[in-house]
Amino acid sequence: MMNEMFKVEEECEILLFLTLPPEAESIIKDQKKEFRDLLGNEEFSHSKPHITLLTWKVTTDRLVSCSKKLSTTLACCQPFSITISGVDAFVSKKSKTMYSIIKNPEQLDNVYKQLSSLKQQPGSGSYFKIYGTPHITIGQSKIENKGFDTLLTIFQKDPISFDCLISEYSVRINYFKRGKWSTFYEGKLGV
Repeated sequence: MMNEMFKVEEECEILLFLTLPPEAESIIKDQKKEFRDLLGNEEFSHSKPHITLLTWKVTTDRLVSCSKKLSTTLACCQPFSITISGVDAFVSKKSKTMYSIIKNPEQLDNVYKQLSSLKQQPGSGSYFKIYGTPHITIGQSKIENKGFDTLLTIFQKDPISFDCLISEYSVRINYFKRGKWSTFYEGKLGV
């Protein structure tokens, strides 16, 4: 099927996420709703709560083998607990991004170590990025939006805090065709 859909040299993007358990997802969704209610609709406030771990760009002829390597690598990772507590913001020249803080990011060290081994393998792709600051994006606004700072202060005065067990990963495979990225596949991988 993939051979019919893609030309051999087209580029695909594999995105790997940590999937939050339902109770944690519900808490973060409430924060995202508050963000939308105060600051308006925007793309990130609608996304399913997750922690992005990896972006890996490969050509379509390498997609199946790289996906299998990823599944095999993740099978070596045991479930682990993280603590989500409080919010903070990344600020760039054009935007502000509000996120929930992972208080014990060292819990992801084994996952990062396993993922790093993929980069060393032949044919690993043109772009391989492991995200080193684990966080859960709540929403994003333009830099000049004053409501962002108000909401950030509100969330920081009354921070959420909870533990959750991470036992699943999600993967999304996008492909670049006719000048834009589209999703080809999205699904879960077990730990």
